[in-house]
Amino acid sequence: IGRERKLLTWSIQGLTRTAAICAIAAIPFWGIIIWHHYGDGASYVSTNSAAVWISGKLLATTYVCLFTVAVRKGRTFAPLQALGRMALTNYLTHTLIIVLPVIALGAYGALSLTEGLFLSIAILIAQSFFSMWWLKNHRYGPFEKLWRLGTYGRQTKSS
Repeated sequence: IGRERKLLTWSIQGLTRTAAICAIAAIPFWGIIIWHHYGDGASYVSTNSAAVWISGKLLATTYVCLFTVAVRKGRTFAPLQALGRMALTNYLTHTLIIVLPVIALGAYGALSLTEGLFLSIAILIAQSFFSMWWLKNHRYGPFEKLWRLGTYGRQTKSS
């Protein structure tokens, strides 16, 4: 769909309707996931896996449609652009912020799904502010710069 630029030919109403249908269709699958995690569904691992897979596809479609609508309406996404330009740095720092304390404190599984979600959102927001601040004075993130140095063996002119 993306390669053929289909999203650019669909009407905004069609994109919005598709997003709404996909979001609504995902609700029963969220119920299965929650039931599996908090309720009596622990023994139904394959059912949960299918629900995660299907809801993931539906939500991805929802996000793409809503993002396309926002872009076509002229919205800018400076925080997302900054996160993307520093993707390696943000991935590694997010991993370090989450994994190291979990390993060090032996706290794996101690956070609920809701707590984990809000913690991840908070880290992402902090990373977006840091990325925008960093990119005001640098072309690449620190780990992207190291990656280029390792790849090319020297500092490139464009960095």
